[in-house]
Amino acid sequence: MTDKPAWLAGEWYDKDSTTGSSDDGEIRRFFMKPGEERKLIFLTDAETPQPVWEHKVFHTGTKMPSFHTCLRESEGNCPLCDWHSEHGKVPARKTLFMTVIDVEGFVSNRTQKAYTNLKRLYAITSSSSIELLSKRVNRLIDGGKNLRGAQFMIGRTTNDKSPASGDDFEYLEHIDLDTLEDTAEYDYEAITKPDPEAVKRCVERLKTEIEAVSKPVDEADIPF
Repeated sequence: MTDKPAWLAGEWYDKDSTTGSSDDGEIRRFFMKPGEERKLIFLTDAETPQPVWEHKVFHTGTKMPSFHTCLRESEGNCPLCDWHSEHGKVPARKTLFMTVIDVEGFVSNRTQKAYTNLKRLYAITSSSSIELLSKRVNRLIDGGKNLRGAQFMIGRTTNDKSPASGDDFEYLEHIDLDTLEDTAEYDYEAITKPDPEAVKRCVERLKTEIEAVSKPVDEADIPF
């Protein structure tokens, strides 16, 4: 591979790169708790990942965030960017998407059944993590291999602010993908398709939540 993609050439955070939008639907993202280590098999070719500007939003009363592609490139204006400028907390973050197999998976608390070799969407935003992973992948390429089929041990430091996609990458071996059932990559274009209506609903919900917090208490509601 002569002309390496930007993320492998150390240029992945070029702000002139393309963007898109994201709504997971039934596709589940991979994440790690602080202090965890997980084995992942990459199904993505090293040339595939393209950066996408994305907003991560936590709504009141929800444990999991929603994700929305920034609309600035596709629409010329992004309501979530405007919201962040005024209220903060929802910056557009440059994200690389890949497809992985979570080898260990998880054990159901309800049934105690183990679910292994689960396909997940791997979304990575940390520039330092991208830099570290790109160094590992470049070593594979220099040795005549590629990212697809590579199994890594990925760790996350105990810091709560460390990236949920991990910040330590150790190459283990290449796996014969014919031994796995589903090795097709996700359709990143479909996943990251801009959705102005979803962004609009998200901002309206944020407005409702901030209004509820700032609403003055009626003295008639005070029980004393």
